[in-house]
Amino acid sequence: MVGQKLEEIIRSYLDLQKDNENCKYFKKAQKYYQTLSQRAIKANQVIDIFAFTLDQFGLVEMRHISEKTGGYIVVNESFISDVFKDSYKKIFEKDTNGDLKIGTAAKIDIFLSKDIKVNGAIGACTSLKKNGPMVGEAEVGQGGTTSWYLGGIDRSSTVAFYLDLAVQQANKEIAPNKVAYFQFQTIYKGSNGKMRLRVTTLTRRFADSNNLYDLAQGFDQEAACVAIARLGVAKAEAEEPLEVLKWLDRSLIRVVCRFAEYKKDDLNSFRLTKEFSLYPQFMYHLRRSHFLQTFGASPDEATFYRVTLLRENTTNSLVMIQPALLEYNLENIQPNPVLLDIESLKNNVILLLDTYFHVVVW
Repeated sequence: MVGQKLEEIIRSYLDLQKDNENCKYFKKAQKYYQTLSQRAIKANQVIDIFAFTLDQFGLVEMRHISEKTGGYIVVNESFISDVFKDSYKKIFEKDTNGDLKIGTAAKIDIFLSKDIKVNGAIGACTSLKKNGPMVGEAEVGQGGTTSWYLGGIDRSSTVAFYLDLAVQQANKEIAPNKVAYFQFQTIYKGSNGKMRLRVTTLTRRFADSNNLYDLAQGFDQEAACVAIARLGVAKAEAEEPLEVLKWLDRSLIRVVCRFAEYKKDDLNSFRLTKEFSLYPQFMYHLRRSHFLQTFGASPDEATFYRVTLLRENTTNSLVMIQPALLEYNLENIQPNPVLLDIESLKNNVILLLDTYFHVVVW
C-alpha cells in the first residue's frame, strides 16, 4: 500500500484514477492477493478479514481474498468495540442441532427455459466459466457462465442474477400467459461436514411490453433498487464516478418517462403508481452514497461499503442506501418511521438513525 520511507504518501482515490507515483504498489499487490484468492478457492478455504484502524490498511488491494472466497469483512476503529465483539460472536452462533449457521465450499448453478438467458451475477461469487446455450451475449459482473463458486455462505448471503430475453424471443410477440422457468441448484458443505443440495424452482409469467399496467404489477421497486445499486457498484470499479452518476440518472429518467403520468411543463401533474412511488427516492439516496461517490471516503472505506452491499440481502441493502430514521415519544410506545429531514428534529422526541454500519441516537 505504501513504502517504508516516511515521505511516501498513502494512495487516495484520485491517485488510483490517475495511476500516478503514489499508487506504484497497487497493481502488484492486487495481483498478489488475486493469486492468493484463486489458491484459496481451489482449496475450498474461506478467508475472513477483521481489521481495525483509524486510517487505511490496504483493503482495496486485499478484497479479493475475502470477497471471492465468501469470507466476512468487518472494519472498525477498535478491537474492543461492540461492533467487533457482536460481529465475531454472530459468526459462531449455532442452530438447534448444535451446528454452526454457516456453509463452505458452496457452488450455485442456474437452469433456464429457452426464452431467457443469463448475462451474469454480481455478489460474493466467482465465475466457473461454464458456458452453454443458456448464457447471454452481454456480460454483467461475473458472466459467461451458468455456474458460480460462492465459498462461505450464511443465511443472509445474496447474489444478484441478471437475465435477458433470448434473441429469438425479443424479436417476436409473446403468447398470452406464457411463462418462464428458473431453477437454482445450490450445493454446500454444512458445518457438520455433510454436503447439502438445495434446489429452488420458480416460474414467472411474461408481460406484454406494450401493456404498462401489466408491467407495473410485476415491478418490485425494492429489489430493483438493490439490483441497480449492485450494477452501479460494478460500473464504479471500472468507470469514473461522474459517468456512473450520469448512467444512473439516465436509467431513472427512462423508467419515469415510461411509467409516470404527467403534463408537460406542469410539475403538479406528476404522478407515479404505488409500484414505483419509492423508486426515485431510493435512487436519490443511492447517487449520494459512498457506494457510488468517492468524495470524502478513502479507498479502503468505500471498498468496505461496496463489498458489504454486494453480499447482504435486500432489506439490509436498502437500509445502507436509505438509512432508517425512527421516532420515539412518550405518547406512543411503538417507533414511528419519519423522513430524513430537518423537520423531524423536535424537542419532545428521541430519534434513532440506523445506517446498517452505524446506529445514532438523537
